[in-house]
Amino acid sequence: MRSDKNIRLIAYWRGGGDVIPTDLQDHLIERFRREMVGLQLNSTQDNERTAEIKVFPQHLPRPEKQKRSSELSPEQFEANQQFPSITVRLHYGGGRDPHDFKTARVNFIVGVYDAEDNHQGYRDAMTIAKRIEESLVKSPIVDDLYTCSPEIEWAYYDEEVQPFFFLGLETDWQIPEYIRDDEVEAMI
Repeated sequence: MRSDKNIRLIAYWRGGGDVIPTDLQDHLIERFRREMVGLQLNSTQDNERTAEIKVFPQHLPRPEKQKRSSELSPEQFEANQQFPSITVRLHYGGGRDPHDFKTARVNFIVGVYDAEDNHQGYRDAMTIAKRIEESLVKSPIVDDLYTCSPEIEWAYYDEEVQPFFFLGLETDWQIPEYIRDDEVEAMI
């Protein structure tokens, strides 16, 4: 069984450099790239369910300057590079007690494209969000260092931005704190 002491020692022996929020972010990106394989959503090219979900760190990337097909408008070409997607965004973190875990808030921003007139793209966004939530509840520990709180909240962005639909998940994580070298001996 994992204990706070063991987690802090693992973090110490790794040299401390790995216990940073961007390491958690990298692990989450890789995890959800693997877990979303095979889930296909509407493509911006033909609105058929052929688009694989992309996972990005922090922000959507700037669309690449490539030659676009004459069949796509500039907006469709840019959206095709970015949607459907999950953006893993570090929001904030901290902690007051130097002998306790620090916390980090990580948001997952789900964005999908659906040009159908019935405006049902929110359903695809919710499907992705629920897959993320289920994964984190069933397996909340990442890299033996980071633990997701089971209290996961979601919110739908309900502004009129069709054919794009967005939904966000808020997650809180325990992150081990660095320990001073002179405290290591007392823990062993």
